Amino acid sequence: MRMRSLCRLTAGALAVAVLPLTLGCGDDAGPNGTTIVASWVATSLTAPSQPGWGDAISDDGVSVNLTFTATGTYTFSVANDDPADPWICPNQATCSWNGTYATSGNTLTFDQGTADEMSATFSLSGNNLTVTFSASAQIVDPYRYVFQKTT
Repeated sequence: MRMRSLCRLTAGALAVAVLPLTLGCGDDAGPNGTTIVASWVATSLTAPSQPGWGDAISDDGVSVNLTFTATGTYTFSVANDDPADPWICPNQATCSWNGTYATSGNTLTFDQGTADEMSATFSLSGNNLTVTFSASAQIVDPYRYVFQKTT
């Protein structure tokens, strides 16, 4: 089985986590001042270092939704993952996480309230949000999500 899981879970927590709520929710804006507060649907999920894996969205039918609120919270939900060879969800077809987020420059940080806090770089271009997680203790390979704004 290919090991292409997005993250390793520690105590059942998503590794897509960020700065503690006590740090506040930043300015919710990207480097060009456009807000990320919206609902987003992934149009692409790739591991650039593993081109043979293809695209989880177009090739495998994985569905990923991400919502950022003006109050500094986020919800990340996944459907149609393959439990036998997952991109994101550990051994299941659906999963979701929520918590707080913060932005600073082109860094987006998620906090699920666990020790698995993690940051990613992001960019906004029109109605598209690109989020790239680097390889880390939680993520086996760098992952790049491209989202399109839905609201």
